[in-house]
This record gives sequence, structure tokens and C-alpha cells, in this order.
Amino acid sequence: MDQPRDYGGGDRAPEPVALLGASLGGCIYSSLVAFLERRGLRPEETEVDVEMIKAGDPGRIGTFRVGLKLPAGMKEEWRSAALRLATSCSVHGTFTMPVEVEVEILSP
Repeated sequence: MDQPRDYGGGDRAPEPVALLGASLGGCIYSSLVAFLERRGLRPEETEVDVEMIKAGDPGRIGTFRVGLKLPAGMKEEWRSAALRLATSCSVHGTFTMPVEVEVEILSP
């Protein structure tokens, strides 16, 4: 991880907040792949696109917009189930439920 040059970093790697979108997309994708494989569908035709929309000061992500590309010819009931699955992965649940962050100094 790195920070943008404007924040004193070297801009050589993703900034920490970018990993939030990658975590969400990865969680949804891995859940969908298992779902599709159990139904004999081709997961390689599946894509998950995560757009992160910033929200003012302090700089943070205000919205994650997720687009799903599912295999062609998928039954409508399976498409609906895939959408429900995508909104119930553990990372999605973490983002949509209240969460606490506890920070403490561990060294003397």
C-alpha cells in the first residue's frame, strides 16, 4: 500500500481505501463463482465491477456501486438469487451494518 504524492506517499501502489473496493468485489466474486459452479454454469463469464464514489471531507468513500455481469442464458430465478447472494457476502454485511473501530497504543 502507498499514499498519493499529495499526501506524502510515493504513489507506487494502491492507497489503503482502494483495498476496500477490492475486498467487496472479491467477496462477491468468490461467492458467485461457487454459486455458478454448483449450477453447472461457467464462472469465467462472470465479472464484478466496483466503482467507489468519494464523499466530501474527510476524504472517504460514500458509495460503492457494484455491477455484475452474469453468464448468458441464466434463468431469471438464478439471476435473482445471484443478486441476493451478492448483497449478503460478509464484506457487504460489514459495510452496511454499524461497525466499531477500536484503536489503542500498544507500546509503552
